[in-house]
Amino acid sequence: MAAPIIATNEDVRAAWDAFSEAYELSSQPWTNLTDVELQYMSRLDSAKSVCVAGAGPGLGGLQIRQKVSQDCKVVVGDLSPEMVKLAELLFTKSGYSINNEESNTKVQVMDNQNLPVESDSCDRYVANLSIMLVPEPMKQLQEAYRVLQEGGLAVISTWGRPEFSTFFTLPGKVFKSMKIEKPAERSLFHLGQEVEMQAKFKEAGFRKVFTYYNTLRQTVYEHAKEYTNMLQTSPEFRITLKKLGERAEEFLNLLQEECQNLIDSGELLTFDNLVVVATK
Repeated sequence: MAAPIIATNEDVRAAWDAFSEAYELSSQPWTNLTDVELQYMSRLDSAKSVCVAGAGPGLGGLQIRQKVSQDCKVVVGDLSPEMVKLAELLFTKSGYSINNEESNTKVQVMDNQNLPVESDSCDRYVANLSIMLVPEPMKQLQEAYRVLQEGGLAVISTWGRPEFSTFFTLPGKVFKSMKIEKPAERSLFHLGQEVEMQAKFKEAGFRKVFTYYNTLRQTVYEHAKEYTNMLQTSPEFRITLKKLGERAEEFLNLLQEECQNLIDSGELLTFDNLVVVATK
């Protein structure tokens, strides 16, 4: 079996640049539920310096800025320059001065695998739903460990269990029923096993590691077309439809049928996250 295709940093940056505005409108309100979970686990009331990595359009980072003390330093970053533009705008509209000598808040382009942050300079590191995207997740964990002070907390989430993530697994189920082979890309669920993630954190140097699953429920859909419409806000999903050619309509119809079956049975679409809380 061929090794799975792993997206490069350039691939990831281009994809999220293209998806940035649609993500802010359609996906961020949902994934922000996990942001809030991570903020609670981060014990922000005592934080002195926070690094928020893979912050997307910045809502989670803004909430952290609002919850910590005025003296607390906060650096918020994302690999996508378009995401960072949205985050800068959000912070500015919310009344925060950023990226100047008088401010203790930075919003900048930032690679999770190579942070522009000094070693031992933070007591909190927060990364919501980004580690599964980076080419080398161990590098992200090593960077988190590097920038944290002794006793600092890293609070990270990743995609969890596929069997509890119908929002993202329904398309694959339909592909299989249509006997369509997709490229052997690395699954975004590849870090979703608790024991393996605990081992990775300990290998990176963390001394205490706690893990748990957190399953989100998507808002109630009246009709499955709302689901497929949301999926089509993603440029990658639209590319997939284009590649399907004449079978794209068949695929969407079957996908809506699968989703409608869940709706009619009283089930909400789900998205499972694995949360890790680790102490340096």
